[in-house]
Amino acid sequence: MPRPFSIVFANAQGGVGKTTSAVHVAGAFAETGVETLLVDLDPQASATRHLGLDPDALDATLTDVLIDPSRGIAPAVHATAYPGLSVLAAHESLGTLESELGAMPDRESLLAAAWPGNPPFRLAVFDVPPALSLYTVNALRIADAVVIPVQTHPFALASVPRTLDLVDRVRRHLNPRLSVIGYLATLYDKRTRVARECLSRMIAEWGPLLIETPIPTNVALAEAARDGRLLYEADSESAGAAAYYAAAAEIIARWRETRNGSAARVAR
Repeated sequence: MPRPFSIVFANAQGGVGKTTSAVHVAGAFAETGVETLLVDLDPQASATRHLGLDPDALDATLTDVLIDPSRGIAPAVHATAYPGLSVLAAHESLGTLESELGAMPDRESLLAAAWPGNPPFRLAVFDVPPALSLYTVNALRIADAVVIPVQTHPFALASVPRTLDLVDRVRRHLNPRLSVIGYLATLYDKRTRVARECLSRMIAEWGPLLIETPIPTNVALAEAARDGRLLYEADSESAGAAAYYAAAAEIIARWRETRNGSAARVAR
């Protein structure tokens, strides 16, 4: 089986819909029949819980993988209620582990050392902490592409240069194939002038790199997270579900462009 295409959802700022986007895009991939792994690198374990799993009840999590990468990721990969979607689960112990890992010589490549050479999935989606942490670097070390979710609010745009700087440094020193495959406008409320003006600014600044469909503010998204369910199960007809389906389809299309050698929508 070919190496899976790996996408990191990253932003230096929290509260921009990063985890929600990673979870629902991964779910949309799986809905199309593509075996997908969601990798939860955030010590809050929000993505793991969003898929209905209790980190405290699992035999192994990503903490165990990073402590001993020679075991591989398989013990910490867990099936979900959704066909074709598995999760490499997080646990809050990642928070205290990070300082210990920081003293290790190959700390940027711990996850890469555990990553399987012949994985049973075609796509991997990484959710990383909002801080540009060691875990973010580990994800970028493996990844092919980055999607940057950005809230449609003027203050949210300020975090993008810091995120791009980290992506650039990882590309230059650790992973030359890494690229930004798109920006995803999130928490969009078309009723407000601020959101509309911000979206226009994003279009002007990022052009074709901006994923066409913005993700709307949608109460169904919050309810799905609260209940530990995917939106496609909780409310498949909602505006949020439709937007994430569209965003996932566009990300897949951009993946195919990169495989075909097109650079039209890839920032390096």
